[in-house]
Amino acid sequence: MAKRKIVWSPNSKIDLLKILEYFYIRNGSKTYSVHLNSEIHKTVKLLSNHAFLGLQSDIEIVRSIVEGNYAILYQSTVRQLRLMQFGTADKIQINFPLLNNNRTDLKIS
Repeated sequence: MAKRKIVWSPNSKIDLLKILEYFYIRNGSKTYSVHLNSEIHKTVKLLSNHAFLGLQSDIEIVRSIVEGNYAILYQSTVRQLRLMQFGTADKIQINFPLLNNNRTDLKIS
């Protein structure tokens, strides 16, 4: 599979920067923020080559993948991987009907 161009939406960039800033302020050091940023970018790079790794949502063109305590909502085309939203369970809510027949409302954590 060809590598897709990674496109961050303005909102997903802001979401990520807010989380990185939170840990920088809380910890008084950028060490964890740098580590988290690196892990997120590794996951995104993996998705650019293997876009179907994430869970299919009830919206056909939207998928999600979890990295640690955070989830990334994305769309994939032949040429692009569009990152739509990045956040924690209390921020991102979407349905994954194939995950559990009894419960379709899932908060991603």
